[in-house]
Amino acid sequence: MRNKILSPDPRSIENSPLFSRYLKDSQRLSGNIQLNYNHKNQEVLHVSPIRIELTEDESLICERWVYSNKQSKIAKIQTKAGKLNNLIKTPEILSEGHVKINDFNFPFWIDKYVPGNTLDSFVSSNNSLKYFNEIMDWVAQFHQLEPRNQKLKEYYNSRFESFKNILNKKKNLQKKDYESTHFLENLVIRHQKNINYCVDENERTSLIHGDLRGGNIISSATENYILDFEQGVHGGDWFTDIFKLIKPNKTELSIIKDNSKYAPLLLSEQKKGLIKKYSDTRTNNSWEIPQFIDNYLNKNDLQLLSQRSKLSEFDNMLSVFLFRELLGEKYFTKDEKRGSKFVLELIKNKNEK
Repeated sequence: MRNKILSPDPRSIENSPLFSRYLKDSQRLSGNIQLNYNHKNQEVLHVSPIRIELTEDESLICERWVYSNKQSKIAKIQTKAGKLNNLIKTPEILSEGHVKINDFNFPFWIDKYVPGNTLDSFVSSNNSLKYFNEIMDWVAQFHQLEPRNQKLKEYYNSRFESFKNILNKKKNLQKKDYESTHFLENLVIRHQKNINYCVDENERTSLIHGDLRGGNIISSATENYILDFEQGVHGGDWFTDIFKLIKPNKTELSIIKDNSKYAPLLLSEQKKGLIKKYSDTRTNNSWEIPQFIDNYLNKNDLQLLSQRSKLSEFDNMLSVFLFRELLGEKYFTKDEKRGSKFVLELIKNKNEK
């Protein structure tokens, strides 16, 4: 059975009539989702995977990674973000379209290369705080560029219901792996129950970046840039951007591991100040502060904040989990090296901390 999501083959892309000459002077960059090439430190080419035969449930769960007309939708969201170039810049999309390989049309887009250092490289709290303040101001305004009507509770419930539908089909088709699939289903049910607990009734989805972490924020001597908007095209939970931005990054986690103590990029009070800055910016535009943020800022109560963080991260992990499965990595098969037991333990451990 062929994979339901197809990745572009590097050799085929590099030998294609459209890109063969262009890529002779390009360097392939790291990337797990799509192919990326740096062309003479001037442009970056991105070639994305495509859907083959996804069900409605699978499409909903994987919409962060693979969707129709991806190249034009990314160009559209980056154009919207460009309205905030006075705060932080967004790379200009130079061209976009499809490249045909073996009868399949893979979406591609080319944007301007952005020189500089990623925010992950700023280990000192003193150096990084001013950048985080600027970014938080940008995030608060970005989330308000395109109002959405969908309730956030409906957003999460529809995604979890779709994943349960997928798991039910898996249990029927793969009875030998029933135990692991049933365990994952129970995790989904447990997190779904928390939706009413940590998501307010009046919260709505919003335009989001989707992967707002230090590695996607570039700082040069004169200006800052935010890259890689592809996970936010369809909107989602605004808190996802806040959570990814201020949670411990790889640098912090390595410090924790190596020195057996927590040496954060930002101190707890600094992170709290950033969330307050976000809330103040949005409340100036008639935004009602959700209960979990109010509890955190005014009562120093972390319980709801922790639950919301786990909800956001678990939803993201389910999306990655299924995306990898549909790419052919067979997470539901026990015999594979990175099989379901490995992934289920990973999800369990992350959500029990």
